[in-house]
Formats: sequence, structure tokens, C-alpha cells
Amino acid sequence: SSDLAFGTGDFTMECWVKPTSVGSTLETIFDSGNTGSNNADSIYFGFNESQINVGSYNSYYCRGYTTNYNGEWFHIAVSRSGTNLRMFKNGVLLKTETNSTDLKSGGPINLGIQPLAAQPLNALISNFRAIKSSSERFETNISASSGSFPSFLNFLIML
Repeated sequence: SSDLAFGTGDFTMECWVKPTSVGSTLETIFDSGNTGSNNADSIYFGFNESQINVGSYNSYYCRGYTTNYNGEWFHIAVSRSGTNLRMFKNGVLLKTETNSTDLKSGGPINLGIQPLAAQPLNALISNFRAIKSSSERFETNISASSGSFPSFLNFLIML
């Protein structure tokens, strides 16, 4: 969908995740569907036991190192404002990278599955949102006990 082609603009993706069987394999939450020969400008959002990733199938755009445990809810977010791509876990900034990639959507949007390997997500997802704007709201700690989401206008998808 062109609605989820972020282009070179600002965007935010966020959700709550509760891994059920996390290991070293990347667990894909969101994939823009551009998995053909031009997948260098696609985007996926995922995690494994030791990191949270945003990237394409050719490279990582931003990788935040952290420990992700089975059976524990945590909030993750990635937000690009200008060329600053920032990764958060529970409101704590994990990593900032410079990124101006023209991010496209080339096929069906995938939530909870890695389409190249047909690998389903080994986790629960709650309140996934994709927004075509950046958000500065991740500057404070977020915990599963607070569970609050401020309202955003113009969000593209929420599950």
C-alpha cells in the first residue's frame, strides 16, 4: 500500500510485544512487502533475544542492543524525524542513526510474519501503530503497568 510507503519523510512505528519463544532468529513484526529484487528500500521492524532492528533485507538502518525475555511485555518504537532514526524500548532511547532512505512498499504488507522464510512471529503483539509523522513522546519511560497510549492523529494502521 502506498499509504505505508514512508518515502523520505518522518514516520513512527510502535507496539507492545510479548515474546513466547524468542531466540537468535529475527522475529518480524512489520514488513513493507518489498521483497523482490528492489528490496534495498523496503523496511521491516523486528527483534530477537538481544536486539531490536529496523532495516531492509540488505542492511540494518538501526539496531538497538537490549535483552528481550520470553513472557514479558515491552513497548518498542522506531521514529524518524528528518534524518534522525531513533529506536526505543519502554521509552528508553537505545540507538540513533542517520537515515534518509526512500522507504517504499512493494507488495502486501506483512504483520507478524517474515515473508521470505514464511516464518510466523513467536510473540503476541498489541496496539501496533504506523504513523506518517515523528513522535517525541518516547522520551519518558513506558512500562506495561502504565499501558497508556496518547492519541495520535493521522495514524495509518492500528491493530
